[in-house]
Amino acid sequence: MTLPIEIFRFDALKKLAAERLGEITPAEEEVLRRSASTEDKRPPASDDHSDVRAAFLRWLATDKEAEAHIDPLGIRVANDTITSALNLNFCKLPFPLVFWFCTLQDQLSLFSAELPALYLFECKTEKGISAAFLTTQRTVFLQKLKTNGQLNFTGAQIGGDLHCSGATLTVEGKALSADRANIAGSVFLREGFTSSGEIRLLGAQIGGDLDCSKATLAGKGSALNADGVRIGGYVQLRREFSCSGTMNFLGAQIGGDLICSHATIRNLTCENVLLAGDLIWTAIREPEESYLNLFGASIKMLRDDTPSWPARGNLVVKGLEYKDLIHHESATQEHLRLRRGPPQRPLDAGERVRWLNLQDDEDRLDPHAWMWLAKLFKEKGQDHHARWVLLNYRLKRATAGNWLLWLGRVALALLSWEPLLVLLPFLFILCWGSQIYQRAWNEQSIRPTASDAYTAHPAVPASARADEYSRAYPAFNPWIYVLENELPLAKFGMDDKWAPDPNLIAKGKSGAYWSLAGFRWFLILAGWAQGILLTLGVNRRFRD
Repeated sequence: MTLPIEIFRFDALKKLAAERLGEITPAEEEVLRRSASTEDKRPPASDDHSDVRAAFLRWLATDKEAEAHIDPLGIRVANDTITSALNLNFCKLPFPLVFWFCTLQDQLSLFSAELPALYLFECKTEKGISAAFLTTQRTVFLQKLKTNGQLNFTGAQIGGDLHCSGATLTVEGKALSADRANIAGSVFLREGFTSSGEIRLLGAQIGGDLDCSKATLAGKGSALNADGVRIGGYVQLRREFSCSGTMNFLGAQIGGDLICSHATIRNLTCENVLLAGDLIWTAIREPEESYLNLFGASIKMLRDDTPSWPARGNLVVKGLEYKDLIHHESATQEHLRLRRGPPQRPLDAGERVRWLNLQDDEDRLDPHAWMWLAKLFKEKGQDHHARWVLLNYRLKRATAGNWLLWLGRVALALLSWEPLLVLLPFLFILCWGSQIYQRAWNEQSIRPTASDAYTAHPAVPASARADEYSRAYPAFNPWIYVLENELPLAKFGMDDKWAPDPNLIAKGKSGAYWSLAGFRWFLILAGWAQGILLTLGVNRRFRD
């Protein structure tokens, strides 16, 4: 039912249009009728489009006399084609601008314009929208927009949401630019949003979320550039989200979670990001093709699952800091359908070591990531896990660099993990040396060092050996002999009493003599080396 006020407004607008523009078309007359109406109802879509002049719309938007007859619901255009550029630069509109199912064959220009809201429902633009420094009190609504030109909202002040759900941006280069824009609400690039160019949010401030659920960013090179962005809510890259290019969040500040789940992500760079919420990296599709850069990032909690880990060399966690680490079971389609995350699983040091080994060769030697993970395990009361992480890092450091120091570094790393491991080489050398000197004794290659050892004694049978020793002289024991030489500063009275027979040289067995003498020095040096490594290992163990 048409209200009298609507009839009055329509007649007044029609009269003004005739005075300003001359004859108007039936389509333009319908625009006047809608703009005067108090009915807030979306018209049905129609394939039968009529032409509306851009000059007519500019007059209607800027004429002060016409302004008094336009309903607060705004100028409303439906199922029409605007054949030329609509230039509203620097215009201040007191009412919204609304297009339903329209085609704009040229650019819509709103540079430094002011209006309550901008709505384009399922429209097409051939040359995009130029709205740098636009100011709106409420939402910019571009749902299911199709454009072959750039959407430029650089420096815009948007009092509500920037709503581009379902939009298709067929643009090479910059597809959507909102650098330094201030958006009080959320940015919605979801539910079928597709872009073949770059989405730019450099230095933008977004009060709500950046929601890219079910979006496709097909741009090569830089697909989403959000360096320095400040986002009050969540960043959602999930529910079949797909990006074939690079997404940059260098130096970004995000107040909620960064959710990457059930998504295809080729390159996500979050260097020096401040993330007040969690980073969720689960159910990533084709993870072997993914690259995840968290260099210098600071996040509340990292949540991931093993199947989503990138390939070796495609993970950067150098300088990453996190308050907690949660490992999930593998996600399934059922979790996606129910919109629930998979259950948690206990943290395993061996598994997290494999995770850190996904870094490239240079970053794997950087201590920060290893020390941070060990610190987390210690805070959880899992000291054995912390020591395992530190052991793997030290072994990795030990095997890098000068090969001459390799053995000592490896030994030190193992002893700092478990000091009792020093018993393994100690016992091996003890057994080995005892066998060598027992054989030398049997071959009469070991002789007393003191002359009084050769005093004959009637209790010693003549057939025992070629030489007879005094009963008061200590009997040779190869185990004690080796033990005394292997233990620094230990004295059992065996090393001073027995030594390799120097007469072997005169008998033409100099090789045997020097082998036994040299092995004794080996025992002494090995003992000191083991003692020093044990001391350093225990010291490092207590430091850890």
